[in-house]
Amino acid sequence: MPTLNFLIASAGICLEAVIALFLLCKFMRAKRADTVLLAALFAAMCAGDAAFAFFDKGAGSAGFKAGLAAFMCAQITLIAFFRARENSFSKPMFCALAAPYALFFAVLIAPKCGFTPQCAAYFAYALLSIASVSFAAGKSRAAGMGFFALAVAAMFYSDTMIAVRSLLKIKIPSEFVSIPYFFAIFCFVCGTAVVLKNGGKPHEPPTPRRLTRVALCATALAAAMFCVAMASVKGYNPAMRMLSYLGRTEIGDAPNGAGMAAFMGGMFCSAAALFIGLGALKQFVDKKLQKWFLAGVYILVCGFATVMLSPENLTYMPHQIGCFLLLAGGVLAVVGTSFSKKFIMGGSARHVWFGALMAFAAAFGCAMILSSFKIVPFAPYVTFTQKLVIVGFAAWATVPICMLAFAKAVKKH
Repeated sequence: MPTLNFLIASAGICLEAVIALFLLCKFMRAKRADTVLLAALFAAMCAGDAAFAFFDKGAGSAGFKAGLAAFMCAQITLIAFFRARENSFSKPMFCALAAPYALFFAVLIAPKCGFTPQCAAYFAYALLSIASVSFAAGKSRAAGMGFFALAVAAMFYSDTMIAVRSLLKIKIPSEFVSIPYFFAIFCFVCGTAVVLKNGGKPHEPPTPRRLTRVALCATALAAAMFCVAMASVKGYNPAMRMLSYLGRTEIGDAPNGAGMAAFMGGMFCSAAALFIGLGALKQFVDKKLQKWFLAGVYILVCGFATVMLSPENLTYMPHQIGCFLLLAGGVLAVVGTSFSKKFIMGGSARHVWFGALMAFAAAFGCAMILSSFKIVPFAPYVTFTQKLVIVGFAAWATVPICMLAFAKAVKKH
């Protein structure tokens, strides 16, 4: 009797094959380069899904290698499609993601798999996937690119879950792989429909107001993922435990695959929300401070990715590096907005937020120092002040994003 997962995988493979054939027929009529690239994309995804669904016997098997090769072709095709649609390549985004993934492979993957051609192939696929994300994060005036950006992001998270499950041998529930991947296929289909309907004509980029609403949706999803992680970890007390405790591979002697996957999803969505939301607020930052503000945004993305890929029970030092990057990026972003005269928030409100965040950070630092000298216990002082910093920074980012997303009129600069 076929299982539900087998039937769902078969349906997805058939859908991808039908779309690839349909696009190939469209290309034969219109001779458009983007159409044949999309046909090749769906064909490569179909081949990769078939290899993983029917022939995969684990990492290192012929089926796994064939699936990896097919999806490498899909990523190359996707990059060629972005270039054909004249998407700009975001070098800061590539660096912000490539560095944490290089650390992830060097510290966790390579020791398990060895420095072999197979490990090099895994890292090459990761770089191709990061390049796709970097093109999706760049500027574009082509229609349908929003759907492709969502698809690339969802596929990127799904691929990360596959890497953690297959290479680190951590039992990640299949839902954390399949749901984002099927959402990616849905977005690819929607984006393809827009491309075919638009005919390659230039299109106005999304407005900052629309981007902030997307950021709020990502924020809500991040909160939901963190709640799932807390529910998955038995006995988790936010006042007594650090947030990164949810991302451990094991809790005691019990595996924590579900909690770890949900925590990684929350960090991933948080990075996406800040990148989209703060990027939309760039127009309200003084020009002389924009460089520092954007540097803070990309450092935040790098910090989120580093913490996401560095479970504290396996990689203590890389995890601490990620936390430091989050702190440094947050400070740069806060300073960039707090001292911008044309920022969307009033001067008094900006200064209050700045003072509160600095006070929370100082309290957290003092708690860390005092606990290291055994003057005060680690919990609840360090854990509670950490939550103050997280909640305070989240509120600082959310308030101006909400103002831009829902205000009836915002002065343009």
